[in-house]
Amino acid sequence: MDYLGYALSIVALTTNPKVFVIGGAVANAGSFLTDMLKRYYKKYSFHSTLETKLVVAELGGDAGMYGAAYLIKTYE
Repeated sequence: MDYLGYALSIVALTTNPKVFVIGGAVANAGSFLTDMLKRYYKKYSFHSTLETKLVVAELGGDAGMYGAAYLIKTYE
């Protein structure tokens, strides 16, 4: 979580997102994941990016599969 929180804080500095959506199999950890990640994210973030939200994808572990299917359908 420490490394992921650090990486997200660097991304936030360069892109200034409103929200990070965590998907894939790791999203199945739910609030356990987001609570830990928020703690480490706030440890490394600058004041201007502290309000960035960290949420789990609604599709959980299936988000990648739905995204791939959408791309295939779009470019057929």
